[in-house]
Amino acid sequence: MAQAAWGEADALRKATLALTEDLQMDSVLDTLLQSLLELVPYESAQILFVESDSRLFVARDAHCPKAAKETVRYPLTLDATDHP
Repeated sequence: MAQAAWGEADALRKATLALTEDLQMDSVLDTLLQSLLELVPYESAQILFVESDSRLFVARDAHCPKAAKETVRYPLTLDATDHP
């Protein structure tokens, strides 16, 4: 349990350092997704920004190298009422 907590703390420390090195949005989002992958293995992940009460903007997505790659054109906006 202590080893898992140390691993999480180390991943968060690395993410914090990386996020403060470059404040360009693309770099910050890529770093955030990479740090997330170290904490929580995933096949795909997305960062969504709220545009309005029901609209979400897909700011960035990532696919694990093992997962099939799909071409997504940005910006992509979703209507949250279509996906309850």
